[in-house]
Amino acid sequence: MYLQKIDWSVYMNRYTNVFIGLISDVVKAILALHSAGYCCNSLSGRHIAVTEEHGSISAKIWFFQKCLSDKDKDKDWIVFGKLLETSQLMSLEKQDLCNKLTAGSLRGMDILAHSAVLTVRKKFQNVLALYLNQKTHWKSGSVGAPGWLNDKCLWNTNVPAWIWLQSISTPAYTRRGFCEKLRHLVEHEVDFLNPNIVKAPPIKDQEKGQLRIDLECSVRKVWEFFFLELQEYVRKSKLTY
Repeated sequence: MYLQKIDWSVYMNRYTNVFIGLISDVVKAILALHSAGYCCNSLSGRHIAVTEEHGSISAKIWFFQKCLSDKDKDKDWIVFGKLLETSQLMSLEKQDLCNKLTAGSLRGMDILAHSAVLTVRKKFQNVLALYLNQKTHWKSGSVGAPGWLNDKCLWNTNVPAWIWLQSISTPAYTRRGFCEKLRHLVEHEVDFLNPNIVKAPPIKDQEKGQLRIDLECSVRKVWEFFFLELQEYVRKSKLTY
């Protein structure tokens, strides 16, 4: 077991930062094998060595074979997606990652830009990147602005009270408005999250099933599909903040 204790990320239904690092190691290892003319079409968990050295955890692929064609290289990403599917994590972004891998539409370093493999900080930076672009380059009605920004987006449904109580304005019910709402949440997080929500509950409450949550976890609970859609647009457009 590569973790000494269960990370809070597990309870928040996302990959831990350690596991994200291991996925990154495996992706880079597959690319290195491809460059050397090898592939790992039968990749499974037992073919990946996870080691800890000087406090750093890493993953290495130790079982591989010669590639016979480019199709063998393509198959590696499909097999990797099937391997990730075995994870007990149940989230829309994890399933989207696996679906794209097994469908052959996601491969290489682009995998590491997918929402499921991003840290919370990077996901929020993506929100700010899209907001910055729509405020500076893609103002409503401007030439070149993505048309879907003004598409209807009913992000106002099932919004918890803690968001409404601290909201100073209500953006339009479009994807543009949704991005504006997220930007406000990200940049003013402390104004929205009640300290009693953020801090870890007492042990006795944890045993009863009460778990600590954070802003990213809360956002995905409320807007899981819209949040993933935004993250995927930033990935495909290669926007940066």
